[in-house]
Amino acid sequence: MAMVGLQEMQDKFKGRDFEILSIDQREQAEQVSHFIKAKNYGFHVLLDSEGDVGNLYGVRGIPTLILVDKKGVIQWLQVGNSGDEQALTREVERLLKE
Repeated sequence: MAMVGLQEMQDKFKGRDFEILSIDQREQAEQVSHFIKAKNYGFHVLLDSEGDVGNLYGVRGIPTLILVDKKGVIQWLQVGNSGDEQALTREVERLLKE
């Protein structure tokens, strides 16, 4: 469910100084690649086969959405699918104005 929302964000902010990086944890590269191609997602999906990136960011639930600004500072975090997408959109728009 989160991937659909990420694609919507990608489409909404396309051509602006905005990038989505989805990090898949502990799944096989072939399985992830097949899924991304089948769904035709247009954002980058990286593999975290050992869970190191998830551990670094303190991920305790999937999905976890993290908005990082140009300086590498976490500006917004949501765990689970039931977050406030409008709040995320507002935060992205605010950061793009900076």
